[in-house]
Amino acid sequence: MPPVRRAHCFLHLLTMGGAFSNEKAGPAAGMTDLRETTILDGSTGYVLLSKGLPEDDMFQKIWSAYALLEERYHSLVVQTHKAYMEVGATSVTTNSYATQPTYYEKAFGDEFEPLMLQHVELSARLAAQAREEHVTACPGAQIRILGSLPPLVESHRPDMFATALADKGEEFFVHHYGQLALALLKGGVDALLFETLNSWEEARLGLEALRRLKINHVPIIVSFEGSIRDESLKPQTQLAPWLCDQVVQAKAEGALPIEAIGWNCAPPEDIVDNLEAMKSAGALDRLREQGVGVVVYANLHEREVYDHGFDVGAVDATEHSSPLGSSVKTGEAGEASPPPSNPGSPIRKRADLLGSGNAGFAVRFARDFGACAVGGCCGCGPEGIADIHRHFKVGAVPESPSLFPSIVTGG
Repeated sequence: MPPVRRAHCFLHLLTMGGAFSNEKAGPAAGMTDLRETTILDGSTGYVLLSKGLPEDDMFQKIWSAYALLEERYHSLVVQTHKAYMEVGATSVTTNSYATQPTYYEKAFGDEFEPLMLQHVELSARLAAQAREEHVTACPGAQIRILGSLPPLVESHRPDMFATALADKGEEFFVHHYGQLALALLKGGVDALLFETLNSWEEARLGLEALRRLKINHVPIIVSFEGSIRDESLKPQTQLAPWLCDQVVQAKAEGALPIEAIGWNCAPPEDIVDNLEAMKSAGALDRLREQGVGVVVYANLHEREVYDHGFDVGAVDATEHSSPLGSSVKTGEAGEASPPPSNPGSPIRKRADLLGSGNAGFAVRFARDFGACAVGGCCGCGPEGIADIHRHFKVGAVPESPSLFPSIVTGG
């Protein structure tokens, strides 16, 4: 008989997948202990592609949500979540980033909403299944499931959000954010994560939905697209302190359990600029005083496709690596793979962020600015998260839960 493959088990003795807010974090309180930093997961869509999800016409319409549409791909979602848990991630995000009304209406017509909400709930249940399987293999592991609440029109497109807001009105956003949140909670998520938000207006409407529904019993993370683009798609990183103040004010006025502000899906240099601006303006200190942490997961891709106006239906989504400017497509292990049937604008990884490049930025986010949770966004797979984990050395002890009975608890 072939040998049985044992799961990779890491015991996160300090973070244990817990809350992101950290009153002791931040430069003003002294250098952050990197071992206390929560490790997030990375990209879901690209890992699903590497595991066999086809990049066909339906994928171009609903992106990674395609894996929720057909039952034969559900196991790929579970495998993807487990791949991140096995390399040290203690928080994983549901595969619900593309379950949003703009994509689903285009794909399924006017009666899209019941199917969309079914898929949102399913995304949470598949993440919970992955956690259950991981904890069974790794007793003592604790994994937190974050329910993804995405932009409702398009990512990296504040101009399209503004147009939709003018055309559809605020209630379109409030309604859909509320229904998406309820579906995630029904599926069993531990926290709600607004991510890659285009603007404060988009965040405000999402938070208003939670306030109206009195969703005040689960933690909320509000993460903005890390370049903070304006409607002409130009980065406005100087706005980061103002956005922090808006989030803190919303927490106080809406009685919402906001535990962190985040920056994601942008070049790490832009996020550094945000954090520098926050530090200079005293925003890091104000966040800490209010018990609001900082979450960061940067984009590893070349920025051109975002600078020129991102369109989910017009990109070639399979991961590329371009150390010498090559456009050869690669799979998860780096092997060459066939081109898509309808190739669009290729998304390529930045060579300087491969290997330890992204992990180095993650260390800087935590050490210099007190980020309490770090991970990867587009272009970062399990290998990238494993590299971050190695850099942070988050109290990882392989295969030995009995060594720390007073600290480790069952799943």
